[in-house]
Amino acid sequence: GMGIYVQHAKNVLITNSVISRTYGQSGIMIQKANTVAVEHTLIEDTKYRGIQTFAGTSSTDVTDVINNIIIFRCTIRRTGELNQTGNGLATNGIFIRNPKGRPEDVKITHTLVEYCGENFIEGTFDAQFNTFKFSGWYDSLETPSKEGLYPHSRAIIANNKIISAKKEGVKLFGNRVDVIVQGNLIIDSGISGVLVQAHGAGTIATGIIVVDNI
Repeated sequence: GMGIYVQHAKNVLITNSVISRTYGQSGIMIQKANTVAVEHTLIEDTKYRGIQTFAGTSSTDVTDVINNIIIFRCTIRRTGELNQTGNGLATNGIFIRNPKGRPEDVKITHTLVEYCGENFIEGTFDAQFNTFKFSGWYDSLETPSKEGLYPHSRAIIANNKIISAKKEGVKLFGNRVDVIVQGNLIIDSGISGVLVQAHGAGTIATGIIVVDNI
């Protein structure tokens, strides 16, 4: 199972915890929740993701959203370590599903994410002042998602250290809009430091700012 499962909750603090050797969907799952802080917590040696948030697309269920989530001074490492299936899908460090939300609803800061089966973080989030090392770490796990960070539109990716991503350091793929990638140290990426690429006829990436990165 999972280490901690938060559902239909408000004003939750998870702190000073160690979550290790989980075989469920993630070490911590946050679903349909408001105002959750995860801080000073270690998540290591999982079969699947480290942290996952989940909200759906219901137009009638006002609780079907996550907001005011902060992940602060945590360490997440070796996601996918226990996975012996050969399929690396869902072995991200952090996965944020919040289709009705905004990046600022989930803020990840001063956190270390390393040795991940897939990317470090994927979804609708802001990430600042974090350290990321070694995405796509396990050659035995097949997955196309071995880039470093895979943010959605309107994200802020700033002042992070992104080291040894298996593919791109930051991947902006599809019709991404108004993303800021600023002040990051991106080194030893397998393909490119930052990728900005539309996908398919009629798509275009607009309002993308990539500045002051090394």
